[in-house]
Amino acid sequence: MAVAHPPSDSAGESPDRLGTALRTLRPIEEKVVRLSYGISCERAHSAAEIATEFGVGADLVEAILEVAEQRLAERGVPPDQLPHARPPWSGSRHRCRSP
Repeated sequence: MAVAHPPSDSAGESPDRLGTALRTLRPIEEKVVRLSYGISCERAHSAAEIATEFGVGADLVEAILEVAEQRLAERGVPPDQLPHARPPWSGSRHRCRSP
């Protein structure tokens, strides 16, 4: 009997694996990763845009992202796979969902 495997995204990672890895991050790290890569959002956001939203400097956002990417890599989700995790959205309105 064949074993069913969960669907994978374009990066070859199952959505559950990515979601599980993201939930192991600190909440601010998860939010920065999701916004930076456009995960659960229509588009990726720049460090400056994220910094404005949180009322901090872009350098702090970049530092948070760097640490989060390292933690995700340790959990088997390297940064080069993250941009491919973004779902294909249609329409022109900007919508971001909270994780």
